[in-house]
Amino acid sequence: MKDNLGLVGSVSNEIVPQRAKWAQELYPECKVVCGDIWDKDVFEKLVQLHKEKGCTGVMASPACQSYTLSNSRRNPSDKRGHLFEPTLEFIKYTVPEWILIENVLQMLVVKLDDGRIVGEYIVEELRKMGYIVHYGVQNAANFFVPQNRRRAIILARKAKAWELPTLFDEIITLEDAIGDLPSIECGEDSGIKYHVALMWALPQIEVMKHTPTGCSAHDNPVWKPVNVDGTPSKAKFHCSFQRKVWNEPCNTILCDSKGVSGFRNCHPGRLLPDGTYSDARPLTVL
Repeated sequence: MKDNLGLVGSVSNEIVPQRAKWAQELYPECKVVCGDIWDKDVFEKLVQLHKEKGCTGVMASPACQSYTLSNSRRNPSDKRGHLFEPTLEFIKYTVPEWILIENVLQMLVVKLDDGRIVGEYIVEELRKMGYIVHYGVQNAANFFVPQNRRRAIILARKAKAWELPTLFDEIITLEDAIGDLPSIECGEDSGIKYHVALMWALPQIEVMKHTPTGCSAHDNPVWKPVNVDGTPSKAKFHCSFQRKVWNEPCNTILCDSKGVSGFRNCHPGRLLPDGTYSDARPLTVL
């Protein structure tokens, strides 16, 4: 944002100390306040810094674990599911010129135990504060990012409308983005910075060698998902033990992207002369 829009993040909030430290190292010009925004002292410190530094806008990305379908134990009404409340309270105290709130698309429709639909409530409260609000679901793939990442976006301004941007038709595929990198297997180092493949258990590597690109081992006639010791896996989701697709944007990369039993975490492969597929591994950091 600094390079393209001239915007500088001056104040931020992060609850996890390790992430707060990392953010401070990445953005030395930004004051990172480590702590829980529900904490009165943390909240007041954020409001004070926002005003002292003359901040003009607010970007809020509350934790999504309470809403996302990727979390089988999600509970929209838990503490994290209510993080939009201190967000709105912060906006009331600081009255920013513009606001951007983003989250998983379920945020717009999820219903809490008290009957409130989160997205509708946020929009209504912002409008009560005098903001012109536009909202909807946008996909990063429509903005030259080689990843299908659909997010709920809420944009608000007081002076004039801030509309959702126009989508671009051009799509960058996974092959466009990383297809020129050398093929490597688990445990191998290509010699290129950050292009080092983490290890999987050998029985799982063997299963994925026999799994075609874009497919799940659950569909294999013989090479079915297995545990690290080679015994049959009890993984239920079809997207586990599944390879990514070359000719589409990548599926959303989740936090634990190294696990073979995660959400389509396996690198796409190339068919080899022996009938197996290359790159039976997770994505590298690169």
